[in-house]
Amino acid sequence: MRTGLVCGLVTVATLSLAPLASASPGVPRVVVQGPAADGPRVRVAVRGLAGLDRAELARAAVDPDRAAPEPLEGVPSYPVQAFAGDDARIVVDADDARLLVWVRQADLAWTVARPTRIRGAGDVGVWALPGAPLEPDAGVGVVAVRYRGDEAAVDGELDRAALVHRYRPARPGRSATHMASELRDAPGGALLVHLTDAVPVTVLRRTGDAWQVRYDGPELRVIGWAPTRALTAGTDWLGGIEAGSAYGMSDTARIEVAKGTCLLDAAGRPIGIELVDRTRYAWSQSGGRWEVMVDTGWAHAWPQVLDRSRGAGPVQLERCR
Repeated sequence: MRTGLVCGLVTVATLSLAPLASASPGVPRVVVQGPAADGPRVRVAVRGLAGLDRAELARAAVDPDRAAPEPLEGVPSYPVQAFAGDDARIVVDADDARLLVWVRQADLAWTVARPTRIRGAGDVGVWALPGAPLEPDAGVGVVAVRYRGDEAAVDGELDRAALVHRYRPARPGRSATHMASELRDAPGGALLVHLTDAVPVTVLRRTGDAWQVRYDGPELRVIGWAPTRALTAGTDWLGGIEAGSAYGMSDTARIEVAKGTCLLDAAGRPIGIELVDRTRYAWSQSGGRWEVMVDTGWAHAWPQVLDRSRGAGPVQLERCR
């Protein structure tokens, strides 16, 4: 195992390309040798991602000090190429490379496959949308769940059978017309969700000094009531997440990896592709192979590249056809 530093997003140990069974407990595995007998196809790593289900990592997967899983802020969802046993093979676009890696299904966040009400009744409520990372209690049947996002937080409940690790993204919601800083279960009622700031909403109807509104967020849909004092016309809203990682190593070789170079597993099967010309940290292996470092943002992966010259001339890294 090599060690390194991932700064900015989270600090973790660099992970080796060890077999699945040898990964350290509590730390997500980045493994390019998977349990499937047939290797991943190049076309999966290069294109055809739009039709794949997606999944997100849970914070507990990358931070062993956290007891409860929470969404890993700034880390996007990943296309899921395959499930095998307790593992999932995801497509990671990071560090100027596209790479197929194996992670534990237990390291994936729980979500729902379709809009699912977790709070409220009748014509008001909160619906978790596909991709919303949820923290469920243990048990079967109806269980308590928690959602903690950038714009809102809510406690609710759902049937545990509705929870999944993979999903298809929901379609974008309707255009907003106003901003609301409170969303309640009735005029003058209790808060449906706790908002970090005003959110864009669509006005549905008015009753006295309250307005029924609909919030269509990327992970939640909320239909509730906003008092007039908490509602403003217009949608002057700026939002987003800033996240990133950086790393540095001393006394480490570097090689130039050209755009289109194949990234291989230890058996020589293609599991990714270099997306731009890039200088990478590398370790020389036998047979003209080099292990190169790809920073996923939560761990270091070490796929291989193949030098066709075998050191007999200028480096000629194998390209994906």
